Amino acid sequence: MARKAQRETEAARNGERQQRLEAQSAQKAAETERQRAETNAEKFRNASIQSRRSQYAADVFAATTEIDKGSYVTARNFLREYFHREGLEELRGFEWRYWWQLSSGQQLKTLPITGKILDMAWSPDGRLRAEGSSDGTVKLLHAESGEVAATLTNGADWNVSVAFSYDGNGLATAGYDTASKNRVVHFWNVRDGRLISTHTNYSMPRVACSPAGPLMAISTGGDWWGQNGREIHLVDTTSGQEIRVLPKSGDRAVFSPDGRRIATANWGQYASGSQAVILWDVDSGQKLNVLENMPQVLGMAFSPDGSLLAIGTRQGEVTLWNLHNFSHETLRKKTGDYARSVAFSPDGRRLAVGLQTHDVEIWDVQERRQVESLRGHGKEINAVGYSPDGTQLASACEDGTIRLWDPHPSRVQKLVPEVKLQPYFGVGHPRFSPDSRWVAVAIENGDVQIVDPATTDWNVRKVLPNAGFPVAFSSEAATLLTLTTDCKTLHRWNVASGAMLSTTTLNSTNAEWGRSATTADGGCLALATGNLIEVYETRTGRCLAHFKSPMHAVSLGFSPDGQLLTIGGDQNGVLWDITAGQVVRTFVDHNNRVTSIKFSPDQKMIATTSWDGTVRLWDAATGKELTVLTGHKAGVLNGVFSQDGRTLVTGSDDRTIKFWNLATFREVASIQLSYAPAFLAISPDGRILTASDSGGGLRCWRAPTLAEIDAEEAKEKAESKQP
Repeated sequence: MARKAQRETEAARNGERQQRLEAQSAQKAAETERQRAETNAEKFRNASIQSRRSQYAADVFAATTEIDKGSYVTARNFLREYFHREGLEELRGFEWRYWWQLSSGQQLKTLPITGKILDMAWSPDGRLRAEGSSDGTVKLLHAESGEVAATLTNGADWNVSVAFSYDGNGLATAGYDTASKNRVVHFWNVRDGRLISTHTNYSMPRVACSPAGPLMAISTGGDWWGQNGREIHLVDTTSGQEIRVLPKSGDRAVFSPDGRRIATANWGQYASGSQAVILWDVDSGQKLNVLENMPQVLGMAFSPDGSLLAIGTRQGEVTLWNLHNFSHETLRKKTGDYARSVAFSPDGRRLAVGLQTHDVEIWDVQERRQVESLRGHGKEINAVGYSPDGTQLASACEDGTIRLWDPHPSRVQKLVPEVKLQPYFGVGHPRFSPDSRWVAVAIENGDVQIVDPATTDWNVRKVLPNAGFPVAFSSEAATLLTLTTDCKTLHRWNVASGAMLSTTTLNSTNAEWGRSATTADGGCLALATGNLIEVYETRTGRCLAHFKSPMHAVSLGFSPDGQLLTIGGDQNGVLWDITAGQVVRTFVDHNNRVTSIKFSPDQKMIATTSWDGTVRLWDAATGKELTVLTGHKAGVLNGVFSQDGRTLVTGSDDRTIKFWNLATFREVASIQLSYAPAFLAISPDGRILTASDSGGGLRCWRAPTLAEIDAEEAKEKAESKQP
């Protein structure tokens, strides 16, 4: 019995032991399964995050393409997917904010019209627009709503022209009907649509009205070579009587703003050296001057002050004729694209050019450069015109639409043309204050200007005479440190009053410095020339470090904590420990000169740019290469990280600025320029990107903050839900 009990006890113990082992095994298996599930979930989360990042890069790039095509709604749909959602990573960088702003479009409205639109005009009070189309009608549209106020039967489907009378009560229309061969000119009462007078027997008529009185010019065409311009008839619109004929004048005309002069020209099917633009005195009918060798003129416009005549030709050339000294210069070179219509803005600062390429180009008249290209039309543009108050620009196209545009784009703003920016000289670049409230710029005359970037025109608030180069603002932006042009003396200025507060002489050994860098707080200044680098304490002017650079320094900068110097040149870049006086990291892999080396804001990443056309990203702690960014087609001149660390912006000799998403290392957007941007900077608040301009000045691109965009989006959603 005892042995049996013992055996039973032993069996019980073995059973318990087995149960414990099985329980432990099950627990271990469960733990393994849990870990596997967590690992798979983490992999899935990481894959989802990476997938969303990649999709973000692709969608932003797609949005920029759609914006270039004028497809603003499609672009906005690509971008809208990335509004903040709970639990999802915030991906939106400067590039998203900037292109979201653009996706609202300069295009304000599109008005579909029957037939091809061949001409268009604003009424003097801006309340109506007249459009002449190929369907044989002229429609009067309410400018505000785009609704048709009246439809007039013009009876022409080709060579249509329209013009309001000086008081806006009358409308002249003309054209040619290809079926009946009729050539007719009508003058209408705008108020009731009544036909006032009809003028016939004019060959290929076109009309223009004086802005100063009841006078209409009827052009009658010329020969195919534009050599024998036919007459232009001046008609009193009140009586309908012809009062004067301008012989051999051309097939088109435009009156000066005061109505005292009229410019005429001949299109001509073929170019001829004898074609000309003629300026006439309206009262006497005498020629005032002739601009010879102007073949195939399509569009003409006087500037609001009457001092310039803009002339667009079939070859796409746009000429500005100075009517004071009768000199002329080419604004837009020949491209083979018809420049059918030209129009000055009411202030005379801009010239709109309607092109065969489906684009409307906007040119800065004073600076003689193109500043915008408005895209969205699908066919040739026949007419452009600013509203009398300058708030809208209308373009009429053969695609059957009138498009209304915002003529005051916020994309690019000239800071000050006199900014002293030299592409290959690194001392004295513009400096933002830590709060982004001010930007200090060196001027060609040796002054430093403190500019307010919050104002539309970047108003200059203070001028510091003979200050030299800006170095750094103090942390509270109350003072500005500047360096004299000989790089020997520091001055500290009161930003509010412009008063000089102190002068500090640098204990310098070399006056021919070519590169400079400052710490974020302005406490230290580094200067480099050739293979020599010195670091100074700006408060005392004391030299903290003097050493031979490991290379000819082309790029110089401080780490965010101020402990390291970045030095770029030759075919590599290095990190130099200022205290230890030695190289602590070397970045080697470029096969041409390194043009810049920059820390990311969190000091974890290094970006190097090079003449070899690549951008390389490195782990700052280990020196390991993270990736190579390719996409530029020429040497990369500079790179700068956005303050949120999401974007790297690079400028190249290929005349582009590219935006790279740092979560995916992919290009997400690009800005095409007409010059190579050697200098780049982003304001501390991330709202402004600045770059050097072709003339040595400074350009800027603004982007609203995420908070501003999100608030506006929430407001629009709330308003859309209201009954």
